[in-house]
Amino acid sequence: MSPAHSDLHDDPVLTALDEALRAGGGPVMSLSELDGFLTALAVGPERVPPAEWLPLLWDGAGPHFSTPAAAGRFVEALLARVNAILLGLEDDPDRYMPVLAHGDDGALVADDWAEGFLDGMSLRPEAWAPLIADEDAGLLLAPILSLCTDEQGRHLLVEDGETDEFLETTAATLIGPCTAAIQDYWRSRRQAGPAPEAFTPPPVARNAPCPCGSGKKYKRCCGAAAASS
Repeated sequence: MSPAHSDLHDDPVLTALDEALRAGGGPVMSLSELDGFLTALAVGPERVPPAEWLPLLWDGAGPHFSTPAAAGRFVEALLARVNAILLGLEDDPDRYMPVLAHGDDGALVADDWAEGFLDGMSLRPEAWAPLIADEDAGLLLAPILSLCTDEQGRHLLVEDGETDEFLETTAATLIGPCTAAIQDYWRSRRQAGPAPEAFTPPPVARNAPCPCGSGKKYKRCCGAAAASS
């Protein structure tokens, strides 16, 4: 399956992420799954510090980049994508498009994206609880959750022992509008306010462990790229 996005080939951030994933240096996930994960972080109820979620991308194994500069560029691209999602939804939510995949038959496949989004939600389950419990707004999660399964491969959304086939087949086209509406939901709960600012992670001390999870000192890992730029 190949990634599908209106700006994939023209977007240097998505291109950098895609190349890192294909080269094996990035996290063990597809570009679509990574985009779903980053989207949950971008539109969710509260900020999750990069130092908390970056190590999770490698499932505890740590990144394997050829050089510290390559690791730094990848982390920069991750944060840039979070900002692009956030600001894109704010500027023109009707045109927002998640990075999905195309199946062999050309149809959009959103399963990976949905699983990534669910992984992002799992970092703050209590914070997401109000949306899940909301009888009306909670339906915004239905297209996403309809594509997700548990550890035994069972669908999360099941009614009378059956899945909603119509929802599953239309979920890929509903993810974009629902994501924009989810962002609006949390914004209204925060009593509106100014447009979100681009996220800037807090500074990392040069001798502190690198937030990417490599186990190296920041100055010997991602900090090396920052110092040279």
